[in-house]
Amino acid sequence: MANGGDQTNLREQAYASFTRHLLARYLKPGQFVSQRGMQLAHIAISLIREAFQCRLFMEREAVALFTVSASDDELARLRREHEDMLAQALAQTPTPEMEARAQTIDWAMH
Repeated sequence: MANGGDQTNLREQAYASFTRHLLARYLKPGQFVSQRGMQLAHIAISLIREAFQCRLFMEREAVALFTVSASDDELARLRREHEDMLAQALAQTPTPEMEARAQTIDWAMH
């Protein structure tokens, strides 16, 4: 029986292989991918709208739940991080390090 590390490694290998094939355009929209149980979607404006609408519903509910459970200190910290990052971005030309920090701050909200 494989241990958890082996399973993670196999999962990472499968994901890397899928990504490589997708970016090389070996996989086409509408194609079924065997042994992975997924179908590549045809990208259309309606699909993008539906994805954003679904995300809006989930994030609106997540924010409502978070505001009930978050402490005042946590909310103040989040606001301070965002305002500091904004002030830095407005004060100078963004650098890759600033972009990485901004992305980290954003990801922490999700």
